[in-house]
Amino acid sequence: MNTFRERLNQLQIESGLNIKEFAEQIVGLSRQSVGYYLNGDRVPDCDTLRHICEKCSVSADWLLGISDVKKPSAKTQAVCSYLGITEKTAECLHEYSTGDYPTISRTVLNELVPDFDFLICAAHYFEAKKLYELSDIYRNANIPADEIEPVCRALIMDKLKEHREAYQHGKH
Repeated sequence: MNTFRERLNQLQIESGLNIKEFAEQIVGLSRQSVGYYLNGDRVPDCDTLRHICEKCSVSADWLLGISDVKKPSAKTQAVCSYLGITEKTAECLHEYSTGDYPTISRTVLNELVPDFDFLICAAHYFEAKKLYELSDIYRNANIPADEIEPVCRALIMDKLKEHREAYQHGKH
């Protein structure tokens, strides 16, 4: 139940309230009860857990550490679980596909995402960028970012150009 304690603590911190205010104003329980949960001294029963989830607008699966999807939306949970993506990624994809230019956005997503080669290029780009940012090996080898990123960016741009040309010639 360590995850429950950590995530309840996260909710309390995110609220910007002290424990007493969080307990009374948000959760609707006594400060003592919430204090016990935050300290890991006790765990709530099923009814109290449901009450906390409803009041904090989070899923019980998230609060218990079963899922990384925080929102109680069954659709969001199903999409994230099926695709293996984070809630933030699912929300970004949804916003992108319903934003200012939804038809264009959906076309871009539907053309690029199924293209395995493009996804591999994009994955290599982000992997190289992440490795550069995080890896001591790259730092110790003194390989500058300007030697890594242009190659990856060129691969992506080449694939986008191929896509555009194939689309214009009616191959898609």
